Amino acid sequence: REPRAVGLLSGIGGPQFLAAQFFTVLATILGVYLAGYEGFQRNLEYDRFVSAMQKSDLLTSTHEELKQNIARLRKFSERLPAEVVVTTYETGLAA
Repeated sequence: REPRAVGLLSGIGGPQFLAAQFFTVLATILGVYLAGYEGFQRNLEYDRFVSAMQKSDLLTSTHEELKQNIARLRKFSERLPAEVVVTTYETGLAA
């Protein structure tokens, strides 16, 4: 008569079955970890990309606003009398 442990192992497929199950569970855990890590890295990369795009948009809008303000100042200075513009430049208030 066989010992009970050997009978149980042969009943479930032997040690090869247990080794296969162990490595399957180990591979599943490792795969889930690696997938989560890669997803996290991609999320960080996307966040950096979005941040760079926001900075670029901010710089572009600031540049456009500055151009509009310069154009408004030029129109305003064209409407001023010539002696007012000369006087402010001579006193250093315009600089």
